Amino acid sequence: MVLVGDAAHPLVPGTLMGGQELVEDARLLLECLSSHSIPAEIPNALVDFSRKRVPSAAYSHSLARRRLQLLCTPGLDWELSSEDEIASILETPSLPLDYRART
Repeated sequence: MVLVGDAAHPLVPGTLMGGQELVEDARLLLECLSSHSIPAEIPNALVDFSRKRVPSAAYSHSLARRRLQLLCTPGLDWELSSEDEIASILETPSLPLDYRART
């Protein structure tokens, strides 16, 4: 059994990131299963999936918590939407847009 999306790594409510995480899980799972096409290699495919997915899922969790923190911080401009603006406010470095391709 493989858990994906919110079943595998639920995010904080209200951050609107759950759908993107599910799509990323599905894309990477398909990629890993495709590269291990013999049924006996499925356990190796799942290990690869976990090894590749955990870092970006952890980043998404961190980003979701920061977004919630921003939403709950009085006096912040509600129009802030760019990851770089959010990261600069919280003094947290943002990852480049293609960070998932390097995992």
